[in-house]
Amino acid sequence: MFKRYQKPPSDATRPSNPAIPKESTASSKPTVGRARSKDGTKPPEREKWFSKYADAGFRKYVIPVIPPSAKLSPHSNLNVVHLGKIPGKRKTDGTWAGYHNWTDLKTTPAKIERWDSWGDASVGMRTGEIVGVDIDIMHDGLADKVERLTRSILGDARVRIGQAPKRLLVYRTPTPMNKIVVDYLHSATDDEQKLEILGDGQQFVVEGIHPKTGKPYTWPRGRMTSFDNLTEITQDQINKYVNAVTTLMADTGYDVKSAQRSSGTSGRQLIIGHQELMGDPDLVRKALQL
Repeated sequence: MFKRYQKPPSDATRPSNPAIPKESTASSKPTVGRARSKDGTKPPEREKWFSKYADAGFRKYVIPVIPPSAKLSPHSNLNVVHLGKIPGKRKTDGTWAGYHNWTDLKTTPAKIERWDSWGDASVGMRTGEIVGVDIDIMHDGLADKVERLTRSILGDARVRIGQAPKRLLVYRTPTPMNKIVVDYLHSATDDEQKLEILGDGQQFVVEGIHPKTGKPYTWPRGRMTSFDNLTEITQDQINKYVNAVTTLMADTGYDVKSAQRSSGTSGRQLIIGHQELMGDPDLVRKALQL
């Protein structure tokens, strides 16, 4: 049985990155409109993150995400549970509302400049040509094993951490793929864990404050330097990978509770059969020996 993750005594350091500069030290002078952590401290200066990611080749993928500390517009249909998670825009009165049709939004230099001027917007990265492999597992030893398996099958990747030991690895693909979600249930303890492949019509946050931890997202292996430097993967690799993870989870007592594949951006769900997910145990063992 894997030991439940224990919060480390200090935050992980964040390596410098040649394409996207490291955040500068926060000033002690209060900044109006900037999101703050749950403990009241101001996060590091943002260095105009929308512009930095745009210059690194991610302009058409970035999208503003409503920060956790935002005040929702009285005309918005959103709930506070959405804060820090979904795309949105800041209104002239300082309140926030959802960003309609954000999946089809054309990002222009003017939009990039406007989003940077808001100061407190989290930076989202739209998926499709970009793929986010979200290891949504709260047992550190098991999460480490799944990450090793990920690198063995899909290749090297930059890692984003919001709520450790959960982590997300970033790849690219020539053909956008659908989202896959597999929920696992431990047969003895009823503990639940999850694996998600974020594909067409999804997004994940790359900069900002995590809504649960109240702390900035981190990139322990350094931020993404450019789109072209992301490892390219295919649908066949993803299928093989999901099968292998399911085999690994089964070896540690986790059965498939549910498995779904989103049909494009329509939100329609296709159920994946459990037998379809079973992989090659020898492949898993070989990967974990690397």
